[in-house]
Amino acid sequence: MTVKTSALEEIIYTDGFMDLTSLGGPSKVQLDTELLKQTVAVKDTVSAGIKNIPITLVDQYGNAHKQNATIEVKARTYTGDKLDFDWDEARIYFALTDRFKDGDPTNNENVDKDQLEAYHGGDFRGMIDNLDYLQELGINTLWITPIVDNIDFNKGDGFKQYGYHGYWAKDFTKLDEHLGDMETFKELIEKAHDKGIKIMVDVVLNHTGYGLKAEDKEPTITAEDKARFEGMLRTDGVSADTDPIKGELAGLPDFKTEDPAVREKIIAWQTGWLDNARTERGDTIDYFRVDTVKHVEDTTWKAFKNALTSIDPNFKMTGEYFGGTIDSNGGMLETGQMDGLLDFGFNDAAKDFTDGKVNSVDSYLQERELKIDNTKMMAQFLSSHDEDGFLSNYVDGDKGKLKIAAALQITAKGQPVIYYGEELGKSGKKAGDMSKGEFNENRKDMPWDQLTAEKPLHDHYQKLLNIRAKYSKVYSKGTRTKLAGSDDLGYLAFNKYYGNENVVTAINTNNSVVSATIPVPFVPNSSVTDEYSGKTYTVSADQKVIIDLPSRDDGGTVILSGVSKVTPTPGGAVVNPTTPADTQVISEDSLKNGKDGKVQIEIASGKTSILLPLHAAQTLGTDDLVLKVGDLLVTIPNKLLSTIPSLASGVDADGAQILLELKPLIQSATKALIDGLNKEMGTVTSLSDVFELRLSILKKDGTRIVVKKFDEPITISFKIKGQSNKDLLGIYYLGDNGELEYVGGQLNGDVISTQVTHFSKYAVLEIVKSFKDVPSTYWAFHAIQSLAAKQIVSGVTTTEYDPKSNVSRAEFTALLVRALGLKAEGQVQFTDIKSDAWYLSYVATASKLGIVSGRSNDTFAPNASITREEMAVMVIRALEVKSVKKIEPVAGSKAFADASSISKWADSYVKAAAELGLLQGRGNNHFAPKGWMTRAESAQIIYTLLSK
Repeated sequence: MTVKTSALEEIIYTDGFMDLTSLGGPSKVQLDTELLKQTVAVKDTVSAGIKNIPITLVDQYGNAHKQNATIEVKARTYTGDKLDFDWDEARIYFALTDRFKDGDPTNNENVDKDQLEAYHGGDFRGMIDNLDYLQELGINTLWITPIVDNIDFNKGDGFKQYGYHGYWAKDFTKLDEHLGDMETFKELIEKAHDKGIKIMVDVVLNHTGYGLKAEDKEPTITAEDKARFEGMLRTDGVSADTDPIKGELAGLPDFKTEDPAVREKIIAWQTGWLDNARTERGDTIDYFRVDTVKHVEDTTWKAFKNALTSIDPNFKMTGEYFGGTIDSNGGMLETGQMDGLLDFGFNDAAKDFTDGKVNSVDSYLQERELKIDNTKMMAQFLSSHDEDGFLSNYVDGDKGKLKIAAALQITAKGQPVIYYGEELGKSGKKAGDMSKGEFNENRKDMPWDQLTAEKPLHDHYQKLLNIRAKYSKVYSKGTRTKLAGSDDLGYLAFNKYYGNENVVTAINTNNSVVSATIPVPFVPNSSVTDEYSGKTYTVSADQKVIIDLPSRDDGGTVILSGVSKVTPTPGGAVVNPTTPADTQVISEDSLKNGKDGKVQIEIASGKTSILLPLHAAQTLGTDDLVLKVGDLLVTIPNKLLSTIPSLASGVDADGAQILLELKPLIQSATKALIDGLNKEMGTVTSLSDVFELRLSILKKDGTRIVVKKFDEPITISFKIKGQSNKDLLGIYYLGDNGELEYVGGQLNGDVISTQVTHFSKYAVLEIVKSFKDVPSTYWAFHAIQSLAAKQIVSGVTTTEYDPKSNVSRAEFTALLVRALGLKAEGQVQFTDIKSDAWYLSYVATASKLGIVSGRSNDTFAPNASITREEMAVMVIRALEVKSVKKIEPVAGSKAFADASSISKWADSYVKAAAELGLLQGRGNNHFAPKGWMTRAESAQIIYTLLSK
């Protein structure tokens, strides 16, 4: 999407966004105003036709310029070619080229197979010779490490350490000589394509290899090598720990990617490989895996994606956003940057599953699968070159646990990534302190000699990957429904449904055979086949199958296929008749006979979703609906329920139900989320489960209409777990991109409640934020710490508050509006407030409510420091808004020694504020009405105001 602009006067666009809802995307996607060009993706459930894309640009004056673009979405057609599979159908094998297979000894320079950090001789020829192995395994995408020319010197101090992995480039335009020549690389691409395997190449845009700064003096680095990067590298030595974007990662020379000239050159180097590697018949690289994406700014990623899309619209990229998950993706997805990310949370969930935590892991997978699609993909792995091995370090060498973890991985939505040799038992710990000999045990050579000894493990992977290939679209795009299983039973059974096809998967975490009765969506009395073992079973008249689940050591997996029992609908869709096992169906009778204006329903243990009749509001009468799940209460007003049926009309309403999901995050996902917050917010402690809440209409065909915002607020109440400082806790909204928003919290004993107008993840958090210039002995310490936790005040930096500096009128106005929980909105008539001023909406709200007035009819003086008497007026008016009553000074109000210097318009307010303890004098019984308010004083006053 390219945006061209023209204007009669010079305009600078400071912001821009696109509404991509017609393409199945978000309603507000940031448009890069430097590029004014952005790649967009279409969700594969969007119908063909002309789509309207509203675009908004905001200029330096705050004016919004709006236009519409149109895009024609064409129907996806399939050719039947081996390579004609969708992005979300990729089954990926990740191999360090140097460690996979040595097929050409003539390029073995600096090879020492006895040293883990030296070259081992693997090359393109070794990969070509073993493409049959990958094809038979069930792989359709081969991810290889960077192919560019790397530094040649030994980086180790007292040990060998070379750039065998490919991430230490010295020339981004040449192949590394250890891997082979260009003809061999092209042969790899063509022969892989002939076997239905696409090629994914690892690329780096963040840094070069060591020794390439002008002042470096390393052997084998020439003046020409350094000249290649002249003016492109940072010279300040800042670490990525200090600045993730403009800092050096592990001391590697960092590119100044925010410089357009530098950015253009790097992108040209990397995109150039699509032409450089193109064979005579037109084959080339299919995908990129992109290294260190969190260390490069968004504009570069968008420009990179644009350049690739211009060459090949089908070209895809998956990014390594270290530590990222679908809930914490750094804004890389659906924004014209990455098409997918590596999922760093999946192996923790897989570990939990092998420990028998069936319920929580299933809930995690259900939520994960709802959030990912072809436009925002996640690639799940168990092990990698940067992580400890799953077999060695997660499950203590238990190959039975590895087998069921692999079954969970390969049958989950997303792209399964098999780390080379994992299917043959290769595993190890990542490097620690190399000076102590703690090398990368997870990067050993591919254990080809274990093919016989590890045949059971290898065959398990091969069966699963080929079953996934057989039912590729079902597993990649299908709707997941839990059928049976629990922590106590030790197994999980779920259905995947797509089109008119169902596939049932059951995985046993026990180390013994388990007989399980599973409800299935297949025709009664029909025969179903276990794709894993070849056994057949008969479906009972009530649509159940009794199966013997093998122990985890024997694979622990049964995958059933058969004839689906389907019911045609007027629209031609197909009904999946199975209700999810984690869903509680609420009958109409349960919604009758409320008490005290409400009907309360307790959700049974193990249930995390409820289904309500579409017209539940009618049955409730005037009662509200209260749902209790564990320590969470959710109160849905009847008025809101009554509006939901209008969202589904005609065919959509036929057979539809209201689906409310109240799912706690699994422990590993919660830990990852909280750990990420601790780095940004101070010390964060969770005092409740983190609940993912979602409200939608479930149509008869299994699709959903999500209710994103509520006209009537829903009340959520948590029971607080553990000891806490009640001054520092609240209920917080946790956004998918790491954002955190305080949404309130009224305490009643050990229960805290608030109202919300949209659903997502919520939790009770205690946040301890410290500033180095506000020690615990400082007089306003508690006020500042409490308000910082509630996001009412913030520091001037992440570590400093600057308590003694003055506060402007605009700043204090904003503090009051935030403290009262008011919605900042509207416009003002003050001529000294620009339309793009950050405080405009705060002043508008406060003015409308009478909290603040201008210093004249048409001026506000937003940047003027606020005086203490102005503050007194504003804080009393704010208290009047809060308490909905007029505040009058009482007789005998405290008199200050300098009372005569208080302006008449402020006198009664100062007296009332002093009497209520909202403010104090500054010594010697002087109020100092014309004195300026400090940041510390303003925090203390607002802290006191909130207690009234």
